[in-house]
Amino acid sequence: MSSIKRAIGAVFTALYAVLLCAGLLCGVTPVTEAERYLCEWENGAVTEEEEGALAACCTGVSETGDALFLREGVRGRVPLGEELAHAVSVLGGNDFSAIAAYSFGGLPSLARAALDLSFKGRLYYADGFFVWQNGLSAAQTREGEELVVFGEMSVSARKGVTAKRLTLTSTAQVDGLTEHSFSEFRAEPPYEAADGALYLHTAGGKRLVTVCANAGELVLGEYDFADRGALLAAGKLLSADLPFVGSSLSLAGTDADGMFARLFSDGASFRVPETLFRVKVRGGALVSHAFYACPHLAEIEACGLDPSSVAADAFADCRELRLLHVPRDDVLLTGNFSREELPCGCYLYRRVS
Repeated sequence: MSSIKRAIGAVFTALYAVLLCAGLLCGVTPVTEAERYLCEWENGAVTEEEEGALAACCTGVSETGDALFLREGVRGRVPLGEELAHAVSVLGGNDFSAIAAYSFGGLPSLARAALDLSFKGRLYYADGFFVWQNGLSAAQTREGEELVVFGEMSVSARKGVTAKRLTLTSTAQVDGLTEHSFSEFRAEPPYEAADGALYLHTAGGKRLVTVCANAGELVLGEYDFADRGALLAAGKLLSADLPFVGSSLSLAGTDADGMFARLFSDGASFRVPETLFRVKVRGGALVSHAFYACPHLAEIEACGLDPSSVAADAFADCRELRLLHVPRDDVLLTGNFSREELPCGCYLYRRVS
């Protein structure tokens, strides 16, 4: 009899174990072992980590499909494969319909968390504002690290947006970029971001559209045209190195404007910052009163310009000018200046009183 009881007991014990593992006894959910990953650290260490420990120090994802981490100042990574790399390319791409349609699919939870971290600061605009958090949804705020624009965006639509970076996709059309608070640009053709500035390639040539709002010292590359107010956003600009002043390299057109202050025009007035003390001009022409509305400029360099393209009174409005490097020996200046000829063939004027 005792052997029969032991057999029955064994059966019930086995059945209990099966039910417990299946989570069917008293509503108990089975405890599963946490996912574990091998993490490669920049100091050469490779550690096996539980998902929770990695999630606590996750910083986002790389373009190649690695989840990224930072622990006690040491960076680490866990390769999570092509599917995560594909997700990064979609969410960071220029196809808004693909972003809206994307789902996590078979991504593990660590990859999803890392993906959310990478894109949580991104504000998408496509006839409305959207954010990514476990999927695309309507934004409840207009604040973010980055504003990514798809299609047409008016000045009124951009009102109230707070973002450090502006990214323009190939389909973007953005009006009124002379005044903004962006300190960084990213762009796809026909736009170009370089030199702390945003350019637009058109059939007529390369246009300077605007510059970073936090610009202190600008050294701009070559371009053919400059929009009115192209430097207006840089309200604390200290120095500017430009291929020319005014609207275009050539002032042959009937609507050409050779005034430097045009680059700081809001359409009603000139707002050249008082912080701007130095300007270097590498080409083009300096017309009569080219530096009107620039009384605070202290230094101007125009070495290399054709002397015949520099008007004698181009600098007459610069009341606080201290140094002038120019290819003419007969310019009209406000105040008393010494003059010396330079090896380059130009003349250096220094204020003496």
